[in-house]
Amino acid sequence: MNELLLLLKDNKIKPIISKIMPLLEAKEVNRGLESGSVLGEIVLMNTNLL
Repeated sequence: MNELLLLLKDNKIKPIISKIMPLLEAKEVNRGLESGSVLGEIVLMNTNLL
């Protein structure tokens, strides 16, 4: 795990984030992930904290 964090810190790897979505849409996001229609990761944000 520490190696992975170092690679991220040194910009040697970069995560693929396809979307940032509100936490309230988690159900729809999960459907997209299950269907395979999403490339990369989806970040769920708690919009109540903004």
